[in-house]
Amino acid sequence: MIKSLKIRDFKSILEVELSLDPVTVLVGRSGTGKSNIVQALRFIRNFLLGGQDEAVNFEGGWDGIVPVGESHPEIEITVTFLLPGEEEAYTYSILFGCPNGQKYPGQISLRAESLTLGQEVMFSRTCGANNQWSWQKPPIATSAVLGSSGPVIGMLPSLQRVVFAYAGLSSGIGYYHFPSTTLKENTGLDQRMKFLQSVPGLADSAHNYLQVIRGITQDFHHPNVRKSLLASLKAVNPTIASIELDSLTSPQRAVVGHIASGRVFELNLQQESDGFRRFYAHLLALYQTPPKLTSVFEEPENAIYPGALSLLAEEFKAAPSENRGQVIITTHNPTLLDSFDVDRVRVVEMRDGKTFVGPVSKEQAAAVKDHLLSTGELLKIDQPRIDEALAPV
Repeated sequence: MIKSLKIRDFKSILEVELSLDPVTVLVGRSGTGKSNIVQALRFIRNFLLGGQDEAVNFEGGWDGIVPVGESHPEIEITVTFLLPGEEEAYTYSILFGCPNGQKYPGQISLRAESLTLGQEVMFSRTCGANNQWSWQKPPIATSAVLGSSGPVIGMLPSLQRVVFAYAGLSSGIGYYHFPSTTLKENTGLDQRMKFLQSVPGLADSAHNYLQVIRGITQDFHHPNVRKSLLASLKAVNPTIASIELDSLTSPQRAVVGHIASGRVFELNLQQESDGFRRFYAHLLALYQTPPKLTSVFEEPENAIYPGALSLLAEEFKAAPSENRGQVIITTHNPTLLDSFDVDRVRVVEMRDGKTFVGPVSKEQAAAVKDHLLSTGELLKIDQPRIDEALAPV
């Protein structure tokens, strides 16, 4: 689980640091930077999986990353996280900037990278003014490539804890912002996403959902997953009797069985409503095997009717305790927000063109806990505010 995230000079974010819970909900007005916060997490994942060029191109180039007007950017992302079986937290940090004091626009490259476990520095390296790399703390593995422009964390196969840290921040992170066409059009991979095709689990675009369904179907060690998925779908639509693949060897479609007048009739999943398909896509992300360390869901409320939102929220809340990973959500929806404790909410604000984030103000949190407001009414009656003790100056 990711415990905290520090971001500097990334899109609208000049500098923020936020703590995260097993389930964290980011709220705020449109354009405040909620997406930029979680996209920083996506950026570090993509950097580890595909290198600098792939990660940067995914975000639309450096012009899509460097804050407007920033001539000497120092793009830093630091993640502190726990892995199963470890008592101490890892902290991984990367820093990008212009070499030799150059101004942007111009070349930006990796300037520093480090990994610690508790108080132990696993490795730390920096790139100096002469563009030469040096170790602040070399790893104990002799195979490390000091001058690599890619992440060294992915080049130390003999160090088990480093391998686990790499896996947790790369293949262990899912990022989902499902469109209305999810699970409907088999259009293949977006060009930007092709470097992600080897990552296990549900892809960002859910284009590989048939393979994920097959994995769940064939997971004999967790037979209750299929039952839980079907129970959630039946809660949304009581006529559903089953959802299965047309073939386990070479699936071409998923078939949904409906009961009507005592008989079962079949529909192709692609014939189901946008809301049903998006609901099911979220369930696949939550129930995929193996589960992600952290799953990010942007605006899960889109196209899902309000009655299903509370069911989806219960799935989000149950995921960590059922060993299905940490959940981070961005939302504008009061109905969805009503399902979460106010202490799980982080408010994102834009002040003077800069993004800030923090817990709900003490006054608003107290009003919710005293039942004077519901959590969702923070989006309708009294816009959520950051705790003034932590507010920017």
